Amino acid sequence: MARPSRCATLLPLLLLLLAGQSGAQGPAGRRELAALRDSLARVADSVSLLALEGQWMGQARRDRDSAMVHLRLGFVAVRLGEVGGKKHYDDAASEFQWATTLQPTWPYGWFGLGLAELGVGDSDFSPVAGLKTMLGKDALTRSANAFARSAEVDPSFVIGLVELSNTALRQIVNARMDVALAALRRASRTPAARHPDVLLARARVEREVGSADSALAAADALLALDRINVEGLLEQARARFALGRLDGGEPWYRGLGLAEGPVLAMYRRDLALVMPATTLAAFDAAAPTARVTLVRAFFERRDHDELQRVGGRLREHYARLDHAQRNFRLVSRRRQYDIQERYRSTQDDFDDRGVIYVRHGAPDQRVQYNVPGIEPNESWRYQRVTGDLVFHFVARQDVQDFRLVESVLDILGFAGAMAARDSGQLSSSGQAEALVRSREPLGPLYSRMLGAARGGGTMLQTEERAIGRKSIAIGTRTDSWPLRFRRALDATIFVAAAGADSAGAQLQIAFAMPTKGLNLEVGPGWRHGRAPASGHRPRSRWRARRFARHRPTLPDEGARGRRRAAPRTPGPPSAGRTTYRARVARTGPSRHWQSEGHRGGHLTDRPDVGSLGPDGRGALRTTLLGTLDRRYHVAQSACQIPSQ
Repeated sequence: MARPSRCATLLPLLLLLLAGQSGAQGPAGRRELAALRDSLARVADSVSLLALEGQWMGQARRDRDSAMVHLRLGFVAVRLGEVGGKKHYDDAASEFQWATTLQPTWPYGWFGLGLAELGVGDSDFSPVAGLKTMLGKDALTRSANAFARSAEVDPSFVIGLVELSNTALRQIVNARMDVALAALRRASRTPAARHPDVLLARARVEREVGSADSALAAADALLALDRINVEGLLEQARARFALGRLDGGEPWYRGLGLAEGPVLAMYRRDLALVMPATTLAAFDAAAPTARVTLVRAFFERRDHDELQRVGGRLREHYARLDHAQRNFRLVSRRRQYDIQERYRSTQDDFDDRGVIYVRHGAPDQRVQYNVPGIEPNESWRYQRVTGDLVFHFVARQDVQDFRLVESVLDILGFAGAMAARDSGQLSSSGQAEALVRSREPLGPLYSRMLGAARGGGTMLQTEERAIGRKSIAIGTRTDSWPLRFRRALDATIFVAAAGADSAGAQLQIAFAMPTKGLNLEVGPGWRHGRAPASGHRPRSRWRARRFARHRPTLPDEGARGRRRAAPRTPGPPSAGRTTYRARVARTGPSRHWQSEGHRGGHLTDRPDVGSLGPDGRGALRTTLLGTLDRRYHVAQSACQIPSQ
């Protein structure tokens, strides 16, 4: 394609130059400045821009008190900063400051100053940048203040409202979210309130401050104007998820099918925090329809595997993202690693706590030991039927950047960990002993480490480090959402028989549990299935069955029963290693399938694994853990526990 001539490129700008001194903040003046910005955005030649800047600087020397001339020069300098070098942003800031001094009630001057401050940025020297951030002198805060002033002098100034919102959302320290929200709410009384960009900005800011209902109202209003606004669909979905609703999946998947460019990149960024690299590669190569199918299968498999409601895992993913966004965001993205920090995150949004939280949710147990002389630290434990996961975090260079380490002793630094290993006895170091003692609630291993002699102490330290190394390997590559519980309810479920008879393929499932204090109800949740040990999805699912005990049970009486379930797909179960899972969940008067975190809490299981013989028969015993309450459902599933 032929390159446009310099004169052709500058023609629209010269026409604007000849337009004269129109009132910059009246309708005509605003149209002129908007057209100028559009024309500048199409110019990628810094030589042409410098020539234009030189012409207008001559005019500025002749008419120093013209705010319009300084605005023009400011926007040219901003474009030069984008294509020709960062130093031009300082020139732009000077021009806009001059314009705001001459005309403090013109919103374009404050808007331009906000753009220039974003371009100027922060110091490349991390300590200086961090100090400015703490004092509210960083680039994001300076630009947010300028955008806020543009919205203050004119509540209907759309681009100022949008940039203020976007900047506030990017801030981590000194976030001006309250200022952005106040400006957006003031704008609700102006024509700008119905502008799609303002509605989208309001949906995002309202959700960020925790007003999910207001965010949903803004997203709904946006989609009423444009039913296929992809960013609006994503915000509608996230607002519904924030309200605890499962129907956020419908707009989320619809938006995923329509997304392209930057919006598709937003979807991908959210998914990359939990999807394995192979699935992401398939996502990148897939057509829109296949992309939706792939992602839906990814999340729904996890719903089935964890015995959750369909759509729950996607909702949980965004709940975790929101929590990580508020609690684990990185202030500085310039990360340097210590020799003991073996894990190297490929994302720069969250510290390592955020990485684990997005994949596995809130820990079952969290321990800290913060005293003078020891770096800020945390340890998290996740109870898992396949073995607990234990993660240790320490913040060395930045108190808001916690890194994963293999052993709790690594919190003491390389020299401290080596000294503890060489001595073999923690009593030789007061800091090491106190640190390990603080971890005793995580498990008996730490108590054994405290009491061990030299030889045994070294072996136990090696064991503890191996657990941490394995936890990091599993925790940073997999994800989970297990059922949770408050108190234990002893129960036994076992497969009495599996095979086929004249009626077709059958499973015979027996169960027993103590019923003291319970009005037991079973169903509708006999959810059955079967999965091979390879971890693939079950090839068949069994229908739900239901039965209930209608009389109160005696104090020492147990509940026993047997259910027969037929698979939806024909044929007997195949031989091989098969994993079964089970749950007990409280239900309310509406007799829904589960209550997911309501008064009864969540439950989990500890399954044993049995093998089906060539005839399709086998047995399995499972201990159910749950909460004691008045009403229970019991479910049995064949979802395979992922092995990786």
